[in-house]
Amino acid sequence: MLVKQTAAITNLTQENSKSFLQKFGRAAKSDLCQEGGMLNKQWKKWGDLDNQDAVERLGAVLVTMGFSGDVLSPLVVAVMVIIIHIGLKAFCEDYSAEVDNK
Repeated sequence: MLVKQTAAITNLTQENSKSFLQKFGRAAKSDLCQEGGMLNKQWKKWGDLDNQDAVERLGAVLVTMGFSGDVLSPLVVAVMVIIIHIGLKAFCEDYSAEVDNK
């Protein structure tokens, strides 16, 4: 499943999925990775992301990154699958924390 999601991200964004996820992680950090962020609180409480909240919040992050239209929905789904599959902590450590040092 992650292979398909990674390929979808590469195809939709026209860039390497790892570098895209680093940019996304940086953009989503306050809501997703930092203590007090709405999606961070939700993850800690339920161990998962509510689909509607995640689509709205992560979709908004992607719009601010310049994505819209037909690309937006499949990109949100691809990112959500990766985050849910590898876990929030691993995602934040791999894709959000390291961008602060670059």
